[in-house]
Amino acid sequence: MVKSNVVIVDYEMEIACRELITDCRPRRLEFDSESDRSNFLAIKLSEKVIGRIPFSFNPIRTGSTVTVSKPGLQGILSSLDSGKITSKAWADFISNRIVPDNVKGPVVTNISACATGLFSFVRGAMLLTNDECDICLAGAAEATLHPFVVGGFKRMGVISKTRPRPFDKNRDGFVPAEGGAVALLMREADAVSEGIKSVAKILGWAMMQSDSNPVSVKENEHNIVELIQLALTNAEIKKQDLAYIHLHGTGTKQNDIAEAKALRIIFDKKNIFIPASSTKALTGHCLGAAGAVETIITIEFLKNGMAPASFGLEDIDPECQCDCILQNNMRLQRSIGIILSYGFGGQMAALVIEAEK
Repeated sequence: MVKSNVVIVDYEMEIACRELITDCRPRRLEFDSESDRSNFLAIKLSEKVIGRIPFSFNPIRTGSTVTVSKPGLQGILSSLDSGKITSKAWADFISNRIVPDNVKGPVVTNISACATGLFSFVRGAMLLTNDECDICLAGAAEATLHPFVVGGFKRMGVISKTRPRPFDKNRDGFVPAEGGAVALLMREADAVSEGIKSVAKILGWAMMQSDSNPVSVKENEHNIVELIQLALTNAEIKKQDLAYIHLHGTGTKQNDIAEAKALRIIFDKKNIFIPASSTKALTGHCLGAAGAVETIITIEFLKNGMAPASFGLEDIDPECQCDCILQNNMRLQRSIGIILSYGFGGQMAALVIEAEK
């Protein structure tokens, strides 16, 4: 793998919740229009970021990997409500066109279930590393909390009936929430030449496919171990160099046990302590946008020299017992973090970043 030379220079985030969730109510964003809500949010965030670029740029050399994980779903659901699926609804579902008018370069969408947001950052960094564009928008948006969608997750048994509390012995799933985040990526040398200070460096990444089925993430800590080790190798850092690990941490039985087992294999057994947590009890699970949102949250915490606690965690599950999982905020001396995301169907991604303080 070619070493990453990509930095994050700006970002915009909008989420429905920023405080500890104490019930099981899905968190929705409020928009003036209910039509194509995810696309509306993705374009809104993208236009804010691209509108702040302080230098002239060539649209042909401007790329985007901004994605919604359920393109056109609102149109499909509206058509179902009316009893007829229109040709426009199918066209919107297929096209997934969510870029500002002044983006004329490579546009790549990455539909990877709940790993979509992190895949978008990885693919954006790859476009820049391969010199396919000079600047790139990366991120994801999710605003699809229609009763049909929530009902599907309930049938799968992953929605909490109480409140989100990853790694807690009483956890019973996640609370879905809407939100999104879009960042502007550049090559580091280009940012320096334009006099732009970056907020974080992208040091490396990894993408994998686990042995899973379309509606589950198989409990397999070895897949997570391989993902983390591959990301660290590609970033050319040692596990001891990490300051913080943002876990996928959904609060479901299988996910949390698998992640805790992976941490024990990589860190506990080597007597290495790296603080790790999930912030989904603070933001809800933003589904396809989770990886993008959690990348920005990780940057913000690292910039402030802080590792966040696993919010909502009160009594850790013995099967999730791990030295690394935080129950309280912790001050940090280093600023390198890794973000993990997994999606139904087996998509897995990891992103290694270094925040600029």
